Amino acid sequence: MRLGRKAEPFDHPEWIFELKYDGFPALAVLEYGRCTLYSRNGHPFASFATLQRKSGALMPRSLVMDGEIVCLDKRGHCQFSDLLFRRSEPRFIAFDLLHASGKDLRRESLLDRKHELRRIIDNGLPPIIFADHIYESGIALFEKACELLAGC
Repeated sequence: MRLGRKAEPFDHPEWIFELKYDGFPALAVLEYGRCTLYSRNGHPFASFATLQRKSGALMPRSLVMDGEIVCLDKRGHCQFSDLLFRRSEPRFIAFDLLHASGKDLRRESLLDRKHELRRIIDNGLPPIIFADHIYESGIALFEKACELLAGC
């Protein structure tokens, strides 16, 4: 699902809220020790060979994850210029699991897919990082993000 815009932050009892990462949207296709990253247009990202090699080695199974390729500073903030100019090691922030072991999961609920994704990658092994979420409280997440950015 593409990112949408709203005029104001909001809360909603049927929504989950996630941070927006400043990077390159990508699909990570992992097949038995090999990883290929694809742009949203379906083009392979050839320039992230190290990230793909390290990611594939971590996941000896068949998966397709939706996420974002980012570079993070020591505080965990995205540094788009570092990503663009290849000045630091990229990471893959995974926020959805689309396929697992040959099974198409897109018809499953988003929360079930995220739960399974967390189970698979929650060991915290870089370069793949789980994108967590919060329930219902979009305003609180927005205010916390603003607070953290003000400290930059």
